[in-house]
Amino acid sequence: MGEKVADCVLLFGGGKLEAFPVDTWIIKVMSRHYGLDGWSPAQVAHFGRAHFGASAGLAQQFLFAWERAQGRG
Repeated sequence: MGEKVADCVLLFGGGKLEAFPVDTWIIKVMSRHYGLDGWSPAQVAHFGRAHFGASAGLAQQFLFAWERAQGRG
């Protein structure tokens, strides 16, 4: 099981709001808005947890939904 799946299980199944799942969409939005160009998924996840704190999972969902609604890819 990969880190993204583990973070999804923690966030959605376990209610652990500090989890920060990272997929292609999150890598793109974090690169675009936070200057994390070339960062690995693990680095982005660590940044997300540190930057957004106890509500990182909520922030991740808002970022994901915003990016998808903008039709970016």
